[in-house]
Amino acid sequence: MNESIAVRKLNNVLKIRTDQPAFFQSLDNLASFYGSEDILLSSSSSVACSSSAPSRTLSQRKEPEVADADRVTTTSKWELERARFGATDLNDSEKKLSALLTGKKSGLSQRRRLRSAIEHRQLEGHRQFLQSFGRVHSVLDQVQHSVQAMRLSCDHMSERLETTRTQAGKIIAQARELQSERERNQLHQEAADAFLCKFQLSAEEREALTSGSIECVEFFHALARVRQISVDSKVLLRNQHQRADLSLSIMDQMSELEQTAFERIYRWTKSQCIAFQHVSPEIHPMFRTAVRTLAEREMLLTYCLTEIQSIRSKVVHRCFIEALQRGGPRGTPRPIELHAHDPLRYTGDMLAWLHQAVAGESEILRSLLITPLRPRTPNDSRSCNAEREQQQQQQANSDTVALSTSTLPHTTQADAEKLLSHVKRVLGHVFETAGRPFRFRFEQVLSSQPGAVVVYKLANLLEFYAHTIGELMDSEAALTRTFAECRAAAMEAFFVMIRQQSDAHLVSPPLVTADLGPPQALNSALGRLAVVLTTFEGSLVPAEQRESAFTPVLAACVDPLLQMCTLSAAGLEPGEMAVFLINCLAALRACLQPYQFASARCEILSAQVHAHMNTLVQTEALDLVTRCGLATVLRIFQDYHVRRTKDDGVTPPMSTVPGLEASTIAGTMRAFEASLLEMGTLQTPLCQKLLLPEVRQEAHSRVAATFIAAYTNLHTAVSDAENAYPTPQSLLRLSPDQVKTLIL
Repeated sequence: MNESIAVRKLNNVLKIRTDQPAFFQSLDNLASFYGSEDILLSSSSSVACSSSAPSRTLSQRKEPEVADADRVTTTSKWELERARFGATDLNDSEKKLSALLTGKKSGLSQRRRLRSAIEHRQLEGHRQFLQSFGRVHSVLDQVQHSVQAMRLSCDHMSERLETTRTQAGKIIAQARELQSERERNQLHQEAADAFLCKFQLSAEEREALTSGSIECVEFFHALARVRQISVDSKVLLRNQHQRADLSLSIMDQMSELEQTAFERIYRWTKSQCIAFQHVSPEIHPMFRTAVRTLAEREMLLTYCLTEIQSIRSKVVHRCFIEALQRGGPRGTPRPIELHAHDPLRYTGDMLAWLHQAVAGESEILRSLLITPLRPRTPNDSRSCNAEREQQQQQQANSDTVALSTSTLPHTTQADAEKLLSHVKRVLGHVFETAGRPFRFRFEQVLSSQPGAVVVYKLANLLEFYAHTIGELMDSEAALTRTFAECRAAAMEAFFVMIRQQSDAHLVSPPLVTADLGPPQALNSALGRLAVVLTTFEGSLVPAEQRESAFTPVLAACVDPLLQMCTLSAAGLEPGEMAVFLINCLAALRACLQPYQFASARCEILSAQVHAHMNTLVQTEALDLVTRCGLATVLRIFQDYHVRRTKDDGVTPPMSTVPGLEASTIAGTMRAFEASLLEMGTLQTPLCQKLLLPEVRQEAHSRVAATFIAAYTNLHTAVSDAENAYPTPQSLLRLSPDQVKTLIL
């Protein structure tokens, strides 16, 4: 940069001719660079004057000679100006002037004078330009001095900048080292803060844990933080062996804080147990969280639950006695003992009250240990708060649920089962005092001898409630044992009553009526048995166990009835006995048949009916053949047939057997045909006394079939040529089909 841009531009200006357009361009460049409008204006004015001043001087000196120049038109002036500023050289301007003056009234001398005037004017303009350029030159000198001063200043500044750069490099390097050290210290600080944040409690958390109110959320958050720090310390102890002392120290601190917190929770929960003295306790929203927290300390939780069960046991016993003797508020519902005259309703009301109470107590305990509290609604029978209080309760419940999920430890399946066992155990102890008044009153009911059916219904009712309530408490709970013992006593009383009734019937069996139908004692017993069957059908006994469970009851009820019927029929004829027993067995089978668990006994009864049916058919068939006169012939023929079977067919012809001769057969058949015509359709008096239509029809059909089978065998034997009967068709004029048509 030895030579500035301004110097180069000035050199270019000095080299050009002043009558060239490049000269004016240089002046414009110079003015644009320095911003000196005076220079440009002065230069422009000097150039303008360089053409106009000589013309004016020449006009003043030679005014007479250039008089004709006034006649130059406006167009020629414009052309002069354009030639002066825009022409490329002076020769072109002269040519244009000559062209403009051609044809005018001017001579050669006039043109010469004009040329001379123009040259003088040009010289004057050059003179003025030199004067003006002198001023420009002085200004350029000043510019040069300023540029040199500026160069010196720049060199000085460059030296200072270099010095500053060197010093700044050292400072930057030092700053970088400090920045790196600052970053390392910051990382150390962050690590220390993170360690303290993870393994130490804040001042607010420590204050909330040691001296803050347990009824606030911050206490349980701080306790959850302590548990988390203990877990993290164990992880640190396993992974960082060189910091074992620090981990153990942290664990000791957290253990002390946690023990202090649990002691405060236990004292607070014990003080809050007073709320359970009310029938419908209003539990503090934080009480459930406190009890769930105590679940980590088995002994503290047991103490707390023991306090609760002691209070609730007294409340339940008091409420049960009031329900028995006083009833509900304002007499609704009425006292249970008002229905003591009705054993079934009396016992059912007591059991229903106990079941409802067990369900309510179970809900309270489950809300403490397992499930969240149920938000209260305006229609809740236990709620007497306004809508605003309800909203506050719902908000408190939602806060409790959120707190439980955030601060309570994770509950595994084993923990849930353990908490459920606590609930069942506490329920058993709560209702231990309610079982004694129930047992006393139930024993009074049994001592009143309500009847076998009522007693069985009571036993079944006890079984139902024992199963239902047993799902909510331990199987070894006092109340479930009371129910089991009462049911056993009821079943024992039932069997005793059934045995007494059976013994009375066996000592004095009922008389058989003329229609050979079931006696009244049997019908009454079957009515009671039907009620027992229906009652057992609605029980909760599994289907695969029902048959075995009901077998003792069925045996106690059915076997004495069968024995009674047998004793009643002891003095009857075989046919009448068969009809009587069939009617009794059919009635008993009809009572048992709708129930699947009595199917085995129904099969036994069906076999007995079938056996008695065979006796009845044989008796009726024998009576029929006797009335028709075929009894003797058929008896001899049967003996002959048996003997022939034993002798393998080596016997004399049947026509030679005494009693089966052709004359005898002919006489018997004549009497038989007359009897058939006289009798008409088949008559079975005993079969008509069967009560069930299907049984009666079966017996009638079997008697007819037996009679026709006997006649068919005789007809076949007489028609056989081996038996040597002459003209068998004349002996047996009726075929088996014809006989069948006649009797049916």
